[in-house]
Amino acid sequence: MSHDVKLYVVRHGIGTGNQPDAPLSPDGFKQAEQLADFLLQMDGLQVDRLMSSPYKRAWQTAEIIEERLNIRLDPPEDRLRERGVAEVTDEESEEMVINRVTALTEELLESGQHTFLLVTHRLIITLLLHHYAPHFVLEEITNPDLYLLTFSDGNCQVHHLWNTEQPVVV
Repeated sequence: MSHDVKLYVVRHGIGTGNQPDAPLSPDGFKQAEQLADFLLQMDGLQVDRLMSSPYKRAWQTAEIIEERLNIRLDPPEDRLRERGVAEVTDEESEEMVINRVTALTEELLESGQHTFLLVTHRLIITLLLHHYAPHFVLEEITNPDLYLLTFSDGNCQVHHLWNTEQPVVV
């Protein structure tokens, strides 16, 4: 891979629950709008693909980003969904989750495109960061939150760009 690939990874705004069909709460909608406004103000942000978990709270967050940034949202990406939970969905091990998420990431890295914005969930973000940047010190992930993973020459650098309290100085 001879070019840098950037993955902006967003955790959705706060939802009304953890079920797949749980929507954003009123505060979650406000959070998603604030995050979209922050993204809109980032100099030079050119997103090749906007992708989201099919879970309603993530999808609604992505729709707000799509509208504010005037970017086309891809169809729901099942590999970005939250971990399956017994009695709610099919249960999954962490290994199963990381395998599906890294398979998607590797496809993106090899796609020839440069910048992706993924809207997903806390566990997915945690596993991605531990897999690609094991030395990155991960603090609490808030609703919403934003990380940038930059892949260059086989290495991954992570920057925490924004959280609910305030934008993070990079």
